[in-house]
Parts: sequence; structure tokens; C-alpha cells
Amino acid sequence: MSTIRPIPALLIALAACETREPPGDPADASSLIADLNALHGDFIAALKKRHWSDAGAFETCVLGPETTVYRDDREEKEPGRSETFKAMLPGVRHDTYDSYWQENERARPIAPLDRGAMKLHVLTKAEDEKLEAIAEGARFREYWDTFRARYGNAVRVHISAAGFSEDRRQALIYYAASFDFLAAWGSYCLLKREGDRWEIAEEHCVWVS
Repeated sequence: MSTIRPIPALLIALAACETREPPGDPADASSLIADLNALHGDFIAALKKRHWSDAGAFETCVLGPETTVYRDDREEKEPGRSETFKAMLPGVRHDTYDSYWQENERARPIAPLDRGAMKLHVLTKAEDEKLEAIAEGARFREYWDTFRARYGNAVRVHISAAGFSEDRRQALIYYAASFDFLAAWGSYCLLKREGDRWEIAEEHCVWVS
């Protein structure tokens, strides 16, 4: 799995109109996966509305093959880390914060709920490795030329797994987004469930390129 650097990672996707079931049993692993897939789909849609609301801005959202974290933050939690997060995202709950670290101890395959409003492409590991080989050689213009030749008018996003509160009404997620050389950033987002959908309640940017 490739780690996010101030280079690739982007996003886009629009909201859909289908109705979903209410939150599943917090103790049920299969319902947790379903919640994660629904949250990822809603999250990308919310990012589209929040950051790329202009009609025709992008046609395709290209996602990394697996979840990822900021600077490989699966390392041990540092003392005072929860207080740092509280300063960044005042509404975050302790159970949400703890769940985030637990759920991101390993990478997970990406399988977001497709909203159907725009094309959604999840990279295979082979596709991702080919792009990263170009990036690691610092051939950034070649990277984006290759990216657009393959995926057209597209944006790229990497997202973490989500940490959920015990009642599944709050979630914490990290994403990194990019659409060109030196046009990227990464943020932590706090989401809240509004009816049958997830919406971004708070966002804090932690790096910009």
C-alpha cells in the first residue's frame, strides 16, 4: 500500500437518492462493513458538494485500492494525541477517536457505495503501483499526464477507514485529495449521521501542497 505524500490523492462523487437502512447492530461485523461502505460513498458525495460543486468540474473519481492514513499514522498513538484531535475537531467523541485508531491498524480494500452521479473508479493494486513508480521517481508531470491519459478528466482521492462512535452516529475519517502537481491537501473530517445519510460536520486540513 502506498502512503499519502503531498502528491496523489483526490476525490469526487455526487449524492444519490436511494434510501438505506438505519444503522446496524454495533456488535455486528457485517453491518460495520456495510456502514463503512455507505459512509465512504456519502463522504465522497459530501466532498463533491463541499469542494467541487461547479457543474462539470470532473467526470470521474479515482480512488486508491486500499484505505490509508496520514503519514502512516497507524504507529502508536502519542501521549496527548486525543487532546490534539479535540483541538482540531472540537466535536469528536473519545469513543469515535479510539475506534479510528483501531479500525486503521491495517489497510482495508476500498468498496464505497456508488452513488451513480459520476464515474467511480477504484484502482487495482497493479494500476496503483504503476502510478506510484512514476511518482517515486519525482516525475510529477509525467504522473499527471499518465493519469489523465488513462482516466480522463478525473480527480484522485485516498481515504482512511472510519472510526465510529459506539452508537454509530458519529465518524472520524482522513482523506487526501489531488488533481495536479502541487494541487493537493489532506484533512481529518468529523461526520454525523443525518437521517439515512452521513454529512461532514467538521473538517481540519493538516497539510497542503
